[in-house]
Amino acid sequence: MAGELKVTCGTCHKVMQVPEVLAGKRIKCRGCSNTLMVPKPAPPKAAQVVATVVDKRGGMYDEAVAYGVDKLDEQVRCAFCANDLEDGQVVCLKCGYNMQTRERHGVKVLHKHTGGDYFLWHLPSGLCVLLSLFCIFGIVVVWTDFLDLGEFFTDNVQHWKWGAVYATAFLLWILYASSRFAIKRIFYHPRPPEIEKYEHDKDKVHD
Repeated sequence: MAGELKVTCGTCHKVMQVPEVLAGKRIKCRGCSNTLMVPKPAPPKAAQVVATVVDKRGGMYDEAVAYGVDKLDEQVRCAFCANDLEDGQVVCLKCGYNMQTRERHGVKVLHKHTGGDYFLWHLPSGLCVLLSLFCIFGIVVVWTDFLDLGEFFTDNVQHWKWGAVYATAFLLWILYASSRFAIKRIFYHPRPPEIEKYEHDKDKVHD
């Protein structure tokens, strides 16, 4: 009966119907006058919510059980692995997922750079530095007579105005190209290119 509870006396085992408002209080048994406690009713079980999935043709092919949300969390998370992200962070450092392009960059294992790698990488830039100094020295020689490089060079370059101009323009062009390469390699790209480990090993197997 709605609104009533069943209470069983522990002494005479008499079953009584008492109002639900007496839950948690003491009453007297009608059979033996013994005092007993009316137990509180158990909380009702949460009804399980079942969502029925229907396809576009109108037929049922599966059932999905909904789950409850324990708490609301405003933490920004990765859309791929749910890892915590900082405000404004674009790429997840755990899985490599880009939140803007919606693409995931795979994890690569790279070879560690050695001293030989740095030497081979900066060898061309060092040669370009020496070539630039040589061009500056050549321009000084062209416009001065402190160094005699032979009769042909003196007559056709140093003592001929247009010869000196042509030689200077040529040396300036070499100076520009070599110094530009050296500056880019030394200041903007000082590290050798990264080599992926498995690709390097795969090439060795093919060789």
